Amino acid sequence: MREPMLDELLEEPIIRKVMLADGCSADEIRLLIKQARVRAAHPSRPEARVFAGWAELGCCGGRAASSLQPS
Repeated sequence: MREPMLDELLEEPIIRKVMLADGCSADEIRLLIKQARVRAAHPSRPEARVFAGWAELGCCGGRAASSLQPS
């Protein structure tokens, strides 16, 4: 059994409902994944230390941005 691809997950009805309730789009989720890949590949780069894109995008109305910032 294979793991579902991101695009498959983003098309699931329950995932779409959660994204709608949170005010997030599939494109914002894809950007978050891309940023996570950059951060994982280059952990020593200063710009890769935080998920600044969430705050810049205002993703999910800014609700999720604060939870992703390092403490």
